[in-house]
Amino acid sequence: MDEDGFLIAKNYALKLLSFRPRTVAEIRLKLKVYLKKKNIGENISNQVISFLQELKFLDDREFAKWWIKSRKNNAIKGNKIIALELLSKGMDKEIITELLNDEGSENELVKARKIIEKKLSVSGKKIPPRLFKLKISQLLYRKGFDMDVIKKAIDVSLQKS
Repeated sequence: MDEDGFLIAKNYALKLLSFRPRTVAEIRLKLKVYLKKKNIGENISNQVISFLQELKFLDDREFAKWWIKSRKNNAIKGNKIIALELLSKGMDKEIITELLNDEGSENELVKARKIIEKKLSVSGKKIPPRLFKLKISQLLYRKGFDMDVIKKAIDVSLQKS
């Protein structure tokens, strides 16, 4: 094993992880580019990834939990958008589905209703209900909500107002 190359790659990976958690795929891709620049063999990246996984610094399941929690707290987004973001980071589809299913559709409904209530308070009274329904449906769909959730949220919110 190339000790110097391993240390260089390990330090780079740890530096990346110091900013935020990352997926195995993200680290693998970053290491590939970095090691090529440094003229270090790519086989080192597998050793670094194994090392980081042993220390629990790199864990895709924990990353997905962290990502879902941060996205749901910081930006109201539906499960579809969150799933696409995780897929783009190289996450396994099964892990994504499992973790998002644990969240439940009730939570999705609450989030969608929050968006609707906010929009109702700002512009809902100024436009016809039919147009409002159309606009809010489009907004929720763009934010990654499922059509069933959108319909339920709109029905419940408009009954209350």
